[in-house]
Amino acid sequence: MAETNRTLELVPHNPPLVLRHECEATGLAGGLRWFAREAGPGSVLVSTPRSFSVLTVDATGEIQGRPDTAGLDLDTAYEARAFTTGDRNAAAELRWRATPGGGDAVLVRLGQPDPGASDPEPSDPGPLVHATITGGGYLLWGTVESHGGDWVRLHASQVGTLDVPVGHLEGIEQGAYLRLTTVEAIGQDGHGNATILDELLTGWEVV
Repeated sequence: MAETNRTLELVPHNPPLVLRHECEATGLAGGLRWFAREAGPGSVLVSTPRSFSVLTVDATGEIQGRPDTAGLDLDTAYEARAFTTGDRNAAAELRWRATPGGGDAVLVRLGQPDPGASDPEPSDPGPLVHATITGGGYLLWGTVESHGGDWVRLHASQVGTLDVPVGHLEGIEQGAYLRLTTVEAIGQDGHGNATILDELLTGWEVV
């Protein structure tokens, strides 16, 4: 695997935060169970040769689509990103890619140090003198065509429709735009050069 288990301390930061990468060789179903067990329920972006879908992951790792849509065949998926929604200082994300042997998964977690955890020694990110956390995001194609329950349907003439599980997001109305929110860990060296150490998906918002 390209990734290895590593832990990065974000210093100085109040409260103290660490960025953990844990790796496992597993299929997508196994990766989602691992994610749910370690991080809880959330959303997942799934890419197959024929489609791109936004689904939910429950507390057992099972995925669900919008109730009135057809199911997704996970066996054809080649990439997926699952993420929790909520506190950006406690974000978690699973990154999975298919391989000839099944798949590789990386679980990335941002959170406070756990005194009882057996983390590996902090990884050396280079000559960093400062690290900070900032928010970001990506505007989604299309505008709200319909919404009901925990789901929104976006539509754009260029890409068609996309169903998004936004939960109890406030401010949704027809014609609104949605953004996929992120949190970025940014490091700075002694010369003032900044680099993005990592970026985690964190949820949805109306813009």
